[in-house]
Amino acid sequence: MLNWTIEKLNLYLKHTWSISRGSSDQKVNFFIRVSENGITGIGEVAPNTRYNETPEKILSEFAIVLNNELPIVKDIHKLNLLLKTFKISNALKCGIEMAYLDYYIKKEKTTVYDVLKLKKPEKVNTSFTIPIMATERIEAFHLKFDLNKYKYLKVKINAETGFDMLKEINRIAENPVIVDANEAFRDVDVLLNFMEKTKDFNIVLYEQPMPSHLNDEYFYLKEHSPYRLFADESITDEPDFVRLKRQFHGINMKLMKSGGLVNGTKILKNAKLYGMETMIGCMVETSVAIKNGMYFAADANFIDLDSFLYLDNEPMGLVQEEKGELIFT
Repeated sequence: MLNWTIEKLNLYLKHTWSISRGSSDQKVNFFIRVSENGITGIGEVAPNTRYNETPEKILSEFAIVLNNELPIVKDIHKLNLLLKTFKISNALKCGIEMAYLDYYIKKEKTTVYDVLKLKKPEKVNTSFTIPIMATERIEAFHLKFDLNKYKYLKVKINAETGFDMLKEINRIAENPVIVDANEAFRDVDVLLNFMEKTKDFNIVLYEQPMPSHLNDEYFYLKEHSPYRLFADESITDEPDFVRLKRQFHGINMKLMKSGGLVNGTKILKNAKLYGMETMIGCMVETSVAIKNGMYFAADANFIDLDSFLYLDNEPMGLVQEEKGELIFT
């Protein structure tokens, strides 16, 4: 019988993480481990309050699942179906599935690529994210983290200071920029005016600039936007691609929102069927979850798996960064 455990992690950041919804200097995640006969698999849970996920909720939900059929499940797809029967956080589903898959590939001496029918990536060139900060701090931040080596910069903005941040980054950086507003704009005309002001900057796309519930506004925005638009908060574990196709040019698939690797694979395939571009993203995560995100890199147009680089106390060392490229260790 499989033995399942959960461990709380207090993660401390190298710099304040500020987005349009708020700021933090630390994060609480969890490691989930599953073991049998000396073989152990590990997964990660990165709860996000945007989706009503809290550390307390994760622990409560894990206890409920553990008291049911979790210890005897021995197949990744059956596990995926079982977890769907519980009303638990997607991040917890992801961590459980991630741990089991790690255990399974070790036991069977196979690979995630073989189990999920994924193409192995040749390179994983990630973007690097600049959080919201005072404009006068950006140049020093850029130098400190040697940001010229990254394929793209992702820049977190709000509606109030975003233009000044983008103007300064356009002055000092050669990297193409992904603008990530995290639902900061409420008025589509204000947003379009903002975009018009940035048209001479080296911007490749805007990610989730308005709240996910503004469906009609997104229909209008896609028709008039001078930039490609990518969905983030608008897509979780059961995306409506008929709607998303009318609103966005691409999606950001994050395993923690998708509920695991099996569903993440399905989401990426469906995005391609609808002619949408894809990004592989992350929450604030250690190299455990980042490593799992890297498995999908060959099927994505953009890779945004940098959050382990922000951690002062990254505990596992499963991924290294060299010249902007992520490497399995």
